[in-house]
Amino acid sequence: MSNPIPEETWGQLRKNWLEEYKNNSKIDFIEAKLDEYWKKWEAGEFDDINQFVGSIEQDLNRLRMFNSPTGKNYDYIDMGRWNELMEQWRSLVNQIVLDGSVYDELLIDKITWVETDMTLMVQNRFKANLEISQEMKDFKGIVHHWENTFSKVIEEALPEEIPSNAPEVDEIIDHPTQLYMLADDLRFEYDRNGHPWATSYMDVFRWAEHKYTYQGGKKVKAKALVSSFYKAKANSKI
Repeated sequence: MSNPIPEETWGQLRKNWLEEYKNNSKIDFIEAKLDEYWKKWEAGEFDDINQFVGSIEQDLNRLRMFNSPTGKNYDYIDMGRWNELMEQWRSLVNQIVLDGSVYDELLIDKITWVETDMTLMVQNRFKANLEISQEMKDFKGIVHHWENTFSKVIEEALPEEIPSNAPEVDEIIDHPTQLYMLADDLRFEYDRNGHPWATSYMDVFRWAEHKYTYQGGKKVKAKALVSSFYKAKANSKI
């Protein structure tokens, strides 16, 4: 066994798998199987973490065939499922700080997955002529609530001024495409050390207010760069 897995980490992995397969008819078997794998890991029967987790995933994938006789998911019938999704959605949204971190991007990815489940649930209830609650009708997702939800968060994440070591702007460049594409380009440059003076994406976005216009002279705002990038990400455009 190469690197140890803390029990807390294993507990979270186990919880994630059980949540993913909670509607599987073999859930009790799956739970016992996970515990068996953990005992084998502790006994040193796996060479490394990749082999350990890979073996678990391989076994779990084989069990997908046992989900239901028709292979369909009928969660949409239970209104409690909608409440679970809404709770999960709110929890994820409340964790977003828009500081340019990888964790923020993972949160937004997960939010879009939850919203996909929510959309499918409403669609299936509609097709089955089941009640569509007012909350379901009113729900519009993270993109439509962006400005109201994150306007203050974006302001707090942005530096008030350009860092003193930022390069002088001697020429203004007009970016020909949409604002989120400029934001994506700037992030790409930062990730590849194209702005060594900056300590974050936010520094680069603040500097870009002076360096760039877009689509024929429109003014670039750092806040708009942040917002447009995450909106595009939530819409799977980037």
